[in-house]
Amino acid sequence: MTDITGIIGTNNGIVLSTRNPQPEIYSDQSTKMKQLQDTVAKITDKEAEDRVKVLKDTCKEFESIFIYSILKSMRKTVLRSDLLHRGMAEDIYNSMFDQEIAKNISDGNGIGISSMIYQQLKVYKGSVDINKEDKG
Repeated sequence: MTDITGIIGTNNGIVLSTRNPQPEIYSDQSTKMKQLQDTVAKITDKEAEDRVKVLKDTCKEFESIFIYSILKSMRKTVLRSDLLHRGMAEDIYNSMFDQEIAKNISDGNGIGISSMIYQQLKVYKGSVDINKEDKG
């Protein structure tokens, strides 16, 4: 028994189609489903990599702020002479200089605070997949 699955229009008139499209539809749907799953997996991996990068960058930024705070405190301990007039411009320059030094230190290997904070924060739900290996 053949199924009449649809009507196909032709130049001469209407012809009934007797082919069975079910296997083609299912194989096409499974192919599309596989492509969709692959796309979702890529997006999920990309989102996880983005979360890891954001977390690492934030930890490095925190370390930079911490190092700046240390440098600023250290600069306050230096004795100042009244012999040379120190103005506000020099204070601004020293502050900017300390910020750049702190940023350069944390961009390198740092002092280890960013890696410790990263290790502590990566286990929280939704931040980083702890089963994935760190890539850098």
